[in-house]
Amino acid sequence: MKRVFLVILCLVVVGCSDNGTSVKCVDDNDCPQGQQCIAGNCQLPADEGPKTCQTINDCGIGEDCINGICVPISYEPDGGGEDGGGDPGGDPGGDPGSDPGADPAADEDKTDYSALNFRVAVSRGGTSGPATQCVLDVHPEANQGPVLPIQQLPGGYTLSGTVQSGPGADVTVLHQYPECVPAPVKADGGGNFTFYLPQGSHTLQALLSGKLAAYDTVNLSGNTSRTLTFPTGTDITGGPLFISGPVDLNNWTVQAYYRTGALAGKLAHPGVLTGPSPVGVFTIPLPEGASYDLLGYPPANEPFPLQILFEDVDPSDSQDWDLGSHLVRDGVTFSGQVTAGGSGSPGASIDLKNFSDPRLAYHGDSITDGNFQVLVRPGSFSVDVLPSAAAFAQGACGYMNPQYSLFVDQNVTIDLKTGTPVVFSGRIQDTQGSGIQGADVRLILVPRDVVEQDISICDPAPVQTDANGSFNITCNLLP
Repeated sequence: MKRVFLVILCLVVVGCSDNGTSVKCVDDNDCPQGQQCIAGNCQLPADEGPKTCQTINDCGIGEDCINGICVPISYEPDGGGEDGGGDPGGDPGGDPGSDPGADPAADEDKTDYSALNFRVAVSRGGTSGPATQCVLDVHPEANQGPVLPIQQLPGGYTLSGTVQSGPGADVTVLHQYPECVPAPVKADGGGNFTFYLPQGSHTLQALLSGKLAAYDTVNLSGNTSRTLTFPTGTDITGGPLFISGPVDLNNWTVQAYYRTGALAGKLAHPGVLTGPSPVGVFTIPLPEGASYDLLGYPPANEPFPLQILFEDVDPSDSQDWDLGSHLVRDGVTFSGQVTAGGSGSPGASIDLKNFSDPRLAYHGDSITDGNFQVLVRPGSFSVDVLPSAAAFAQGACGYMNPQYSLFVDQNVTIDLKTGTPVVFSGRIQDTQGSGIQGADVRLILVPRDVVEQDISICDPAPVQTDANGSFNITCNLLP
C-alpha cells in the first residue's frame, strides 16, 4: 500500500514520467485557477509560449517533442565531407539525377506552393512505355515545398501511315499545346510516317507545297495505320494584289483556311505565290462543301503585315472563281524596349495574337539593347513576352496582356520583373511504378488570372529524367 501511494504521489505531486520529463498535472484540477493542463503542463489557455508535450502526437505538423517542448523539426543535410555539413555552395536544386525525395534542399523548403498550377509535358521517343503527352492541373502538395506529385503515365501506341503522293510531306499531330504531342515529322521517300501516342483521339495534318491539306482523326486504342490523301479542288483566281499607285505585288503567299464545315478554323492550303505572270495574281485550288478565308503573307522586309485578303469564298459558287483585285492594307507598329533588371534585354520573344482571330498571329524578337518592332494589322491582341535563356538564368520572369489595343503606332517599355529561382522536383513512372529514364520533361506554369500581369515562368528547355525517373526544373517565381 505504501509503494502504491508513493507511485501516485510521484505522478500527481512530483510529476514523474517514463523519460524523466517533469509533468506538473494530470488534469485541469491539478492547475491553479484559470489555467489548463495541456500535455502535462499547467498553462493559460491563450498562452503563446512554448507548447509542452509527452510525445510527438502532442505537437503540430513539422514539430517534434524534444525534452517535453514542441520544437520545429530541423532538417540537416547529409554530411558530404569531413565537416559533415556537405557542400554549402552546391546547387540548391540538388543533383539533377537524384531522387527528389532525398534532396536536402527540398526537405528544408516547406513552403506551400500548392496554389501553383503546372502543365507537365513529357516527351519520350521509342515504341514502348509512356508516349509524348501532357498532365494538366498538377499542383505541389501543401506545405511540402517544391515537390510535385509522382506522375504515373500509361503506355502508348504506334500511329503510322502513308501520305499518298506525298514524299517529303510535313505530317503534324494537332493539339492546343504543341508540347503535348510529338514534333512534326517529314514523310520519307515512300510517304511513310510514324508517331508514338497515348490512347485517345488524335488529328493528323499533312502539308505539301502546291497541294491541299490532308486530314484524318484517329481514335487510338491500339497500334494503328492510316492513309492520308490530298483532296482535289476547284481553281479559284484572285488578284492582282496591289498598293496605291497602283503597284501590283508579287511573291505574296496566299493561304486558305476553312471557314465552315467540320474542319472550320484549320488550314486548307499551305499557300501559293502571287505572280510572276500575271503580276500580283494567284490561283489556288479549294474543295467544294465549305467556304474559305484567304490570308496574305508579304515577302520578308516588305512594309506590310499579315492580313485577311478575301473572306467567305465559296468554290461551289461560280461567281467566286474570280475574286478580282485587292488593295493591300497598311499596318501599325508595336515597338519599344524589353528590359530586365534595369538593362535592355536582347533575345526576348514577343508574340501577338489577334483577340478575335488567332490566325492573325505576329512574332518579334528583341535585338541589341532589347529593342523590338512588330508590324500588325490594327486590332486587339494578346501580348506575351518571354525572356531569353540568358535573362532567365538571371531570374527574369515573363509578361502577359490578354487584350491590348493596337490601332495606332505605339512605343512601350516592357520591364521583365526578377523572380526567385526555385527548383521543383518530380518523378515520372509507368503504371507499374517503375521510373521512366530518358524522358524529356517541361514544366509550364499556368497563370492564375487572365489579366495583364507579370508572370512566373519555368525554364523552357526540357530536362531528361534519370534512371529513377526523377527530374529537377528551375522556375522563376514572383511573390
